[in-house]
Amino acid sequence: MTQLFGSYQTFVLIKYPSPPTLEYYKFTEDRVMPNPFAQKLKALREGEHIGVRELGRMCECTGMHISNMEKGKAMPSGEMLKKLASALKADIDELSALADQIDPEVSQLIKDKHTAIPSFLRSAKDLTPEQWAELQKQVEEMTRGDD
Repeated sequence: MTQLFGSYQTFVLIKYPSPPTLEYYKFTEDRVMPNPFAQKLKALREGEHIGVRELGRMCECTGMHISNMEKGKAMPSGEMLKKLASALKADIDELSALADQIDPEVSQLIKDKHTAIPSFLRSAKDLTPEQWAELQKQVEEMTRGDD
């Protein structure tokens, strides 16, 4: 047996028999997709053995807000993403991507260097993963003296 609960943007699919499993989904224009941010947030929290209310306290929000994010009913702000990443020892860039957001620090960097960064990204758009890794190494070497 399967039951659906939710709103027009998100829903929860409960699969039976026991134990029931919950799967969180979000609607897009043409299909229904799993909500990767909700799934990742819950997995990270459970992996750290942290309760919903405890994570809420760590992130200065309510346990209900954490629960709503885990159910795909709410999405985090940029500041909340930072708090979640810190509390859960997670990669802010991965969480930001899953939440369809840009880290506020990166966003500010783009604004501060509004001609250089977009131009650089356009010229680097066809790099292979190996070339991106090499470029990252070069940038790290160039900035080591700035610490």
